[in-house]
Amino acid sequence: MKSLIEQMQILPPWNDDVKFETFITSYFNDLENTLSYDRFGRLGQKQFGLDIYSIEKKTVIQCKLKLIREGNDERIRKELIDELDKDFNSFLAYNESNKLGYNKFIFASTFYSDTHIATECSKRSTDTITVEYWGWEKIQSNLPEKVFKTY
Repeated sequence: MKSLIEQMQILPPWNDDVKFETFITSYFNDLENTLSYDRFGRLGQKQFGLDIYSIEKKTVIQCKLKLIREGNDERIRKELIDELDKDFNSFLAYNESNKLGYNKFIFASTFYSDTHIATECSKRSTDTITVEYWGWEKIQSNLPEKVFKTY
């Protein structure tokens, strides 16, 4: 028997940053069976390259909502790679100066799964920090049923 997610149309990405961050927070809490993921700060505060964090999982997530329109893939890819650079460097400085010990940085986006962005994330991984790209297809393919029903 097919799951509810397989039976129904998968979620379209949002056009609201806060809703996307709230969704990703719920998504990772359910996916990793925890309640430790939370949004970092509030709108208007400096976030140091992170939108969501989990002290328990030593993970931070940077969310990038991108509205995809016909013919703008290359521009969005370039924007995302530029934002990855800026946000990841800001996160590294924040993580080190506060001695927080986060060891995983997830760059989550409503943009497609993309070899260029995934490669740029991999290039930033070190022995102490793993950097992953979660594009919209990957997010949908791991979508917990409880989160699907909520959103």
